[in-house]
Order: sequence, then structure tokens, then C-alpha cells
Amino acid sequence: MNIHLKPAVISLVLAAVLLLGIAFPMQLTENPDQLQSSGFFPHSPMSASGSSWIVKWKNRINPEIEQASEVIRTEEAGKITVIQPKSGVAYKKWEALLAGSGQFVYAEPNKKIRIEETQDTPNNAAGTVPDFLRQIHQDKVKQFVTANRIITVAVVDTGVDLNHPAIAPYLIPGINLIDSSQPPQDDNGHGTNVAGVVAQVGNVKNGNNKWTTRIMPIKAIEADGQGDEEKLGQGIRYAVDHGAKIVVLSVGMNRNSPYIKDVAQYAEDHGAVLVSASGNENRSVKYPAAYPTVIAVGGVSTDNQVVRESNFGQELDVVAAWKVYTTALGGGYKYNQGTSMAAPQVAGVTALIWMKHPYMKPYQIRNMIRETAEDVESKGWDMYTGYGLIRADQAVSAKYVNDFYEPNDTKGQAKPLPEDTMITGELKPTTDADWYYLNSPYNGKVTFRMAGVDTPESNVNMMFFGDADSKGTLYENILSHPVVVPVKKGKSYVKFYLGDQTASSSVVYQLTTAFNIYKDPFEDNDRQYKAYLLPTKTQTVTGTFDHTGDQDWYMLDIAESGSLGITVSTDTARMDLALTFEKKDQKPIQIDWYKDGEEESIPPTDVLPGKYYLMIQNDISADSASPPVRGEYKLSIQFNKKYVDPNEPNDKPYQAVMMGMDSEYSGVLDQPKDVDWFMFKIGRDSLVNVNLNQIPSDRVMSLTLLDENQKQVAINLNNLGETRLSINQRLASGTYYIRLSADFPFQQQMYTLKVHSAALIAGYTDISGHWAEPSIVEMTKLQAVKGYPDYTFRPDNELTRAEAVTMIVKAFGITGKSAASYSDLPKTHWAYSYVGSADAAGIVQGYQDATFQPDRPISRMEMAVLIAKALHLKNKKADGIPFQDIAPDYWGIDILAQLKAKGWLTGYEDGTFHPKDSGSRAEFVSLLDRIIGNQ
Repeated sequence: MNIHLKPAVISLVLAAVLLLGIAFPMQLTENPDQLQSSGFFPHSPMSASGSSWIVKWKNRINPEIEQASEVIRTEEAGKITVIQPKSGVAYKKWEALLAGSGQFVYAEPNKKIRIEETQDTPNNAAGTVPDFLRQIHQDKVKQFVTANRIITVAVVDTGVDLNHPAIAPYLIPGINLIDSSQPPQDDNGHGTNVAGVVAQVGNVKNGNNKWTTRIMPIKAIEADGQGDEEKLGQGIRYAVDHGAKIVVLSVGMNRNSPYIKDVAQYAEDHGAVLVSASGNENRSVKYPAAYPTVIAVGGVSTDNQVVRESNFGQELDVVAAWKVYTTALGGGYKYNQGTSMAAPQVAGVTALIWMKHPYMKPYQIRNMIRETAEDVESKGWDMYTGYGLIRADQAVSAKYVNDFYEPNDTKGQAKPLPEDTMITGELKPTTDADWYYLNSPYNGKVTFRMAGVDTPESNVNMMFFGDADSKGTLYENILSHPVVVPVKKGKSYVKFYLGDQTASSSVVYQLTTAFNIYKDPFEDNDRQYKAYLLPTKTQTVTGTFDHTGDQDWYMLDIAESGSLGITVSTDTARMDLALTFEKKDQKPIQIDWYKDGEEESIPPTDVLPGKYYLMIQNDISADSASPPVRGEYKLSIQFNKKYVDPNEPNDKPYQAVMMGMDSEYSGVLDQPKDVDWFMFKIGRDSLVNVNLNQIPSDRVMSLTLLDENQKQVAINLNNLGETRLSINQRLASGTYYIRLSADFPFQQQMYTLKVHSAALIAGYTDISGHWAEPSIVEMTKLQAVKGYPDYTFRPDNELTRAEAVTMIVKAFGITGKSAASYSDLPKTHWAYSYVGSADAAGIVQGYQDATFQPDRPISRMEMAVLIAKALHLKNKKADGIPFQDIAPDYWGIDILAQLKAKGWLTGYEDGTFHPKDSGSRAEFVSLLDRIIGNQ
């Protein structure tokens, strides 16, 4: 028995099953033989308890199964049966009997279908000719009616209003498949709407000549708009067997049913044309419209623009008017809209073509519909409008041609070839070639099946080009066998030509293409014991259902406790994703809550170490014959390891963890009111930097610094999304505490905490051990120099003119002011007043361009000049050369000589001075210290 849960309770159930380790009887095994034969798999062929099944037998029904079953209906001389368990027969026993027989081609649950309806539009008064008839040019058909003709269109729907005056004249006997004792009277209204469109399009009179479209009502859909595949297939077969040439199906399903595909082929083989609505969800074309021999119909607005809701894809053939004015249940009229109203327009035009050309075969009818359609977007076929808007007038007036794709004799003239469709073309004798291109939405394979209409023995060759530049691959005599070629996403080209260039007759061919999605890189993983091992981490992988009965198993081998969330999504409505999840040796949980094309998910749930299995499958086709699907799914796994705090218990100040400087400490706050305490000690006045990193992006943390009495010194909080916090604080020697907290608990990642301290010498962190340390300390005490706001002095930085002047003014106590002004020294400059004082004292002056250039590095020679001016040294002639790199005629030799003589100025060990080099902050402070200390 499978467990189907709503999302709201999934986490609670998983927490109980997985985290608490509740034991269940073993449901899965790693023994391949047991897996193959068991009926466990949530979507094995026998998983639709309580419903009927459609089974196609290889020969005929197994006698033992027949004995245990109620046979509801048979087709094809007993090869297809609709069956269910007899009363009193246990379903599990019955399904095991059916599954174990191995005598069927396919066995599928008889699933629901729905009419393709949209919200009705308000009713308005009808004009003389409804707008939709003018839009498809049906009002121009009259002139071509030159004889009396009759044809039958079957409406397989909710029935028809048998007494409606606009429909009754055209009705012929039909059938009620819901209740065979009653006539096919409509009890929903949808079938009456469809029949009214067929009647309006398909009946034309020109004088005494009439084209009459009779309507065969077949009720296969319930009053609520729902039916099942078995009734739909039965309705189509009934219509074909009772003379209907056209069957209109304004119903749809995303499931690719082998049974309905068989029925569509049955209609083709018996000379009938099926016309079906593509659907109204702005997604993939629905079935049965998507089958190659069915005319798939989309919708356009009154200005011939594609309606957003109209389904689209490779299988789309044509479009018709989205909005119609038609018959309503009860004898009236109404507006309605959707592809279910567009499909009967095409059915009506199909009837007109067949009355004009009674000899035509179904493939020729389809060709005529496509050939005469009016381009409304791209020229030629495209996936949103097919071959264009149907044109009733052109459909009955145009001359039929076998190959309307011409000219396509060269690669440059190649015409689009939609996949999963059937087209008709013609190869003429000698040099004719037919070029097409495919535009595949995915990597995969395309199967080409070509059949000669009247010349099955002809020799036709094919060249396939993987892209525009490839040399091509030759396939000879393809009429005798299908050709399968690999395709990549995007354009590829194909060329067909006669193998016998001397042939004297043309070959009319039918070409059917079938696309098969690529095999994902995780195959073969169709069984649990073949589960693909994924790494235990957050990740997204892309998978496909590339073969019949594909089920994709994955495994996570979780080594540490954590939080696990799973989401599976798809890009196509043809997948109704189902997700089965279990821990090894425990009962599985199946998540299958949402509709076709929608994602399924397991919210983040706590998990313990162990092996966990995931199985992804297409629940739409949950049976042994589920075909490949054009589309991809994405499996997104979110795994967050649950970390254990190595520092606990540290919830109280007396439990605080003693920290070493520059050591990293990690932790989590895993409880609602969890608080983590740490402590550190410093032995002297220091600048302390506390760094908190790796904060979860969805959490707000508080970092609090407290003194030894737990009095708050500083606090900082991050903004949501910020992942780091810091406190930079000057602290006296002593013991300090750190308190960490968060707005919500977290355990999926660890924060990191580190404390760094730098001892302060004279208030600086960067002068300890420096050669100029004593001078910097002394000058700082005298308030002659100061550092930067970050507690640094930066002794080796170049000294600027502004810094040098400021140090001199402070060191010598210069207080005068000057009215001098410099263009690059506004009053707002930090050194403005100091430069003014130095200017007034005659110590500095600017440049000829009236600038001071306060931020320009000062040279060693300029430093000496400033000192000399501040000391008011007399211009005394130098007695010899003070430094080896100072020439006798150097302009500053006298100043250098005096300063050196007094012991204030020193050079380098090699006896040089380097006067043009930039002076450093340390050098200037050291010079000041020597001077001030000697005064």
C-alpha cells in the first residue's frame, strides 16, 4: 500500500519515520530477483487498485486471468480487453496474477480524461455571419458548391442537445457509452458547443446544391466534463465502424496512452481522420492531438495572434479561431472559446475538403489542410501556429499537390520538419531532392520511417547532417527499414533522393518522425539495487525518461546527521512526477500531490546517518508500457549537515570557553534560547579585534563584548544576509567575555569566532620593536605627533609636507597665524591652521603657482631645511663635506653641515645622506626627538 501525503504533514511523518528510527517491516531488498518479481514498486503495472485496466494481449486473454476477472469489453477479436477483478477476488492477488503472466503487450490503468474547456465569455447578439466563420473564410466557400454531397462527422464528447433546432436537422444515430439505455443527450453543454461549430462550418448551400455534414453524437464524457481512456477509445472505434469519416475530439490528456495510440492508428487504417484540440494551458500539445496521424489544432485571437493559453509544440498542425459563437444546451446560443472550439472548425473544413474531393485519402486531407493554411507568424511551419490559420476557401479551391514543401531541392531551401508527425512529399525522377531541417529542443534520437504510397519497392536514400557544416551520413534504401539517427539540441538537416537516378516515375512518400529523448547520465538505474549514488551535498541533477517503463532510482549515503529537502520539477506537462522516498529497511513514503507538470517536494527534514533511496517516475504513465517522454526533470537536493557544538556546555558566563589569541573557535546555536559564552585575557593595554564569521545568511546574530563584571562594552548585530560581524575595541588589561546569540536556532553550519589583540605602545599597534620606537613614544607624550584612527603610526610611510609642518608646529609650540593662502589648501583641510602658523613663522612657503601641495612626499633635504628654519640657524659656511654624496657646491650643504655638527642629523652607514629620497615618518620623528631632547 502506498502512502500519499499532503505537503503540510510530510515533514512530521518523515521526522517520525527517519529521525526517530521507527521500524517497519522490510519493503525493499537489494536482491535483484526479488525486486524484479515483487509487486511492491509504487508504480509497477499493478498499482491502480480499484480501477479497471486496459490490457493488450500478445495473443488472447490468459484463461486463468479471465477466470478471475470481470471482462467489461473486448476489441480486436479479444486481443484488447478492459478488465477488473471479479467480486470477491482480492485485488492484490489479482494484480499479482496479471503482473506475473507476462502475456500482455501493455497493461495500463483506465485513467481519466477531460474536455478542453475554458471560461465562457459573455453572450452577445449574433451577427449575420459569426466572426469566426469570416476569420477562417468559410463565408467564401459557397461558390465552390456545385454538387450535392454528404459526409459524417462524429462528435465524441459530452453528447449533443438532440433537440436543438440548429443541430437536429443534421443528426444521425449515435450512442451513449456512459449509459447505453439512454440516448446521447448532452448533460454538460460542451458537446453541443462543439457540434454547433461543426454544423456552421460544414454545411453550405449554393442554390439547389448542398454540402451536408451530418453529425454523429457519441457521449463518452460525463456531465462533469470527465471521462476515461476506455470510453474515449470505444467512442472513436464506434464512430469509425459506423461510417464517420471525421472524428472531432475536444478532449485532452498529457498521458501518452498505448491504447489510444492504437485506436488512432485504427482510425487511420480504416480511412478516417481524427481532429483534436491541442489544449489550453500554454504547455505541450496534449494527446490524442500529439499522435502523428491526428490533426492537432491550436487557437488564435481575432487579430490572428496566438492566444497565450493555446498549447504548442512539435506536433501542432494548424490553428483556428479561439473564440466562437455557437449553439448552447437548451436551444439557445452562446460565445465560447478555447482549442476545443478551434478543433471542430478544422473538422468542418475537413468535411468540406472531402465533399469537394471524395476520392481523397486521410493523408491527402491532412496535406490539404496544411498546404492551404495561411501563415500568421513565421513563414512555413512553426511550433506555435503549425502551418498557419485554416482557410476554408483555399482548402476547397486549391489544386492538390503531393509535395507542397517545394521548392526544397537544396540545403538553403530546406523546410522545417516537425518531430513526432507524419508528412507527405514527392520525389520526382532524375535529380529531385527533398531537404528538411529539424530543430530539436533536446539531445536524443529521431527515427525516420518512410513508406511509398503506391511504390513500396522504390529505392530512396537519405543523407543526415548533424549540423549545417557536417559532411553527412548516408542511409540507403530507407523504404525497407526505419532509420534511427542521433540528434543534438538545435538544427540538423536531412536530404532524401531517389537511389535510382534513372527511375522514370515519381515516388510519393509518407514520412513519419519519432523523437526519443536522450538517456540521462545516471542510467541504468531502473531498480533500487541499481540506484545511482549521489554525493551527499546540495545539488541539482537533470534526468529524463528515455525508455519504456523508465524509473529513476538514486541513493544518498548520509554519513552525518543533517537536514534533507528534495524537490523534483519538470519542463513539460507530460510528466506527472511522483517521488518515492525511504530510508533503507523502512517503509517508503510516496509524494504525488500536484497535477501534471507541477513540482513535488519534501520540505527540509531531519535525517540520521544511513542510506536513503529516491525514486522519480512519471505517474501519468505509471504502467509497464509507459513510453519515453519528450522533456526533462530536475531533481534538487538540499542537504545541510547538522553540526554538534564542541564547546557545549557554555550557556552561562561561568561556563565560558577560555580563548587563545588568534585561535579559531566554531560552534552552533541549536536551541531556541541557546547562548554561547567565551572569555579571553589581555595583559596590557591592547587593541582587540573580535571577528565572527560564517553566520547563516538567513539568521541575525548578536555579538556582545563584556568586561569582567559582565558589563557591556560593545555590541554589534548583522543585517539579514550579512555573514560576518566584528568589534574593534581598545581595552585595558584584564578579563573580558563574549556572548553570542541568534534570532533563530541553526545547526546546518558552524559559525567561527576569533580574537586578535595587538599591544598598544603609546597608543599604537605597529611600533613595537621598531628602531624609532623610543622617539615615537617620547614625541607622542609631548603631543608633537599622533597616529591614525586605527591605532597605527605607520612609521615607515612616506612623510607628507602637511605632516612634516604639523609635527614642527606642535614640537616647537609655534602659534602664529598667517594670511597667506594656497589654492590647494582650503580651510577645511586638516592641516590648514598648522601650515598657516608655519607660514607666519617663515618656516614654509608655497610654490610659484600658488599651491602648497600638502600631500606631496617631502624629501630628506626638505626635512633638514624645515628643521633649520624652525631653529633659526644662521647661514654658516660648511667646513668640509658632511656626507659623501653631497657635492661642495650643493645648495643645502651648509644646513646639512650645521645639523650634523650638532649631532642631530645622521646619514647612512656608508656615509651617504640621499637628500632627494623621501623621508619617512619615523626618520622625521627621530630627528625631532634628538633636537627637542637637547634643548
